[in-house]
Amino acid sequence: GSDVTLIAGKDLENAGTLRAKNNLSATADNNLVNSGLIEAGNRLDLLAGNNLVNKAGGIIAGRDVSLTATRGDIINERSVTTHESGVGDMNERSDFIDNAARIEAANDLTLKAGRDVINTGGVLKSGADTTINAGRDVNLVSAEKAFSSQRGLHTND
Repeated sequence: GSDVTLIAGKDLENAGTLRAKNNLSATADNNLVNSGLIEAGNRLDLLAGNNLVNKAGGIIAGRDVSLTATRGDIINERSVTTHESGVGDMNERSDFIDNAARIEAANDLTLKAGRDVINTGGVLKSGADTTINAGRDVNLVSAEKAFSSQRGLHTND
């Protein structure tokens, strides 16, 4: 639709597509979790009472984008899945990295968290100003992929 408003009394989880031609507003009393697409042609406002999480290649995009986690964290993460296997005296561990989660604003991007703002291997992008406010910490880190194997007494990292 032209304008879309979503209100969840507890959690709001999106794994599909939420799209508005003009403005999109989504509010969750507890957690708001996105692993799909949330997109607005103009203003995009997301509000979570607790944590606001964008993961597994999720995309949040609009002209002006504002994300608020009142009591919790804003987390934008590139998920890493670990596979471990072992046979006899041989053990192996491999990490698989998902697509980067993206939060993009054509104009201004605003992130406000009651606790932490955590960006792990994700994309934060704006065409104009980016404002990040956290009650505690702001962590901008890369995602790490690891491979290791061990056979008997020898280790290869």
